[in-house]
Amino acid sequence: MISSKIIARSLVRLVEDEGVDPNKVATTFIDFANQNNLSYQLRPVLENILVEKNQRITAKSLRIFLAEPASAASIKAIHQYVNAPNNVAVEILIDERLIGGFIAYYDGKMYDASLKNNVQKLKEAALSV
Repeated sequence: MISSKIIARSLVRLVEDEGVDPNKVATTFIDFANQNNLSYQLRPVLENILVEKNQRITAKSLRIFLAEPASAASIKAIHQYVNAPNNVAVEILIDERLIGGFIAYYDGKMYDASLKNNVQKLKEAALSV
């Protein structure tokens, strides 16, 4: 049996990546589920579609965690550092656990330029000599 998560991911890909009409995808899936006694899968699939869509939206936005508010120039530099296009949505969050630097998430990747991470890299480099 295919999981509702895999079905949801496939349906979202059909609409967003392949450009298939969302109404056609929904109608076809509902008909298929009803004809094959899979109507119990409808709710979990719908819930997983919401999760998948949210993950896609989050992956397409730039989330920046900072120790304290930063200047527009600093935000622009981070924007360029992660190679995000100018029109991407930017969310700036203050994280008191950070001592300095930033951690950014964009396009499913994490960019850790925090002070703690840089000190750890320096320590590892010093110990490997």
